[in-house]
Amino acid sequence: MKKLKFISIGLIIIMFSTLLIGCSKSSTEGEESNKEKKTRVVSTVMGDIEVPTNPKRIVINYFQGDLLALGVKPLATGNSQGETAFKDEVKDVKIIEKWESEEIMALEPDLIIVISKEEYEKYKKIAPTIVIPFTEMSSEERLTLIAEAVGKQEEAKKVINTFYKKVEDSKEKLKKAGVMDKTFTLIEHWDKEIMVFGNKWGRGGEIIYDYLDLKAPEVIEKDIINGDQNRSISIEILPEYSGDYIIQAVWKSGKDNLKENKVWNNLPAVKNDRVIKTDGDLFFFMDLYSMDKQLDYIVNAILKTVK
Repeated sequence: MKKLKFISIGLIIIMFSTLLIGCSKSSTEGEESNKEKKTRVVSTVMGDIEVPTNPKRIVINYFQGDLLALGVKPLATGNSQGETAFKDEVKDVKIIEKWESEEIMALEPDLIIVISKEEYEKYKKIAPTIVIPFTEMSSEERLTLIAEAVGKQEEAKKVINTFYKKVEDSKEKLKKAGVMDKTFTLIEHWDKEIMVFGNKWGRGGEIIYDYLDLKAPEVIEKDIINGDQNRSISIEILPEYSGDYIIQAVWKSGKDNLKENKVWNNLPAVKNDRVIKTDGDLFFFMDLYSMDKQLDYIVNAILKTVK
């Protein structure tokens, strides 16, 4: 009888222990499952970063247009003032001026998106921080990475496909207009300085050279597009860089006195009325939201020059 009692007690202990282990395991699996639902891992140049599955308070300092293209409005962003493509969409978004850590922390972000490793080191303790390397990614790669960070992968595919369709349609228009064999130079003018740009420094360069496959003068192709992406030159050597067309970004705060310069007036692009002026605010950005508007502007402007 005592033996049966011991067996019964032993069975109860075993059953109770099994129940506790089962509950504990179920609880642990539940916590892990919840964690999986609340966060996910994104691969970046700074390694794997764990981000919220559905971030709501996003701070981004430059590629805000890519977020907007995905249907996501940031909590705060860098300078978005002026005649940008997305000026109406960010009119109620906080603009961060100094980007001090205390200023960012006070916003209580759940995701930060920046363009440099230095910024990553500065903000990574505040919230999960994603680095989008400036000039090192194509627009498709960049938008895809941002989409992964904010959980909008399907939206990214649609945006990219729609943009590529517009690019192909635009190239067909330019081919029919007979300008695909012309050369294009991208510049800004500041007092006595001329800045020449490549394909990865905004100002429409990626659209012109990468997407539309328009050509650059040899020196730009060799030293700038495949080199440092921008170069300051004097007005005297501008003829060496000048193509059949000149795309000139103009800022409201700048002084455009090139019309008074003999070197400028003797350029073939100037003589043939093939200088296309763009708004510096609109063409400063290189996100897909901005580039969609820039593409329309550039193609329409080029077509107007064809006689």
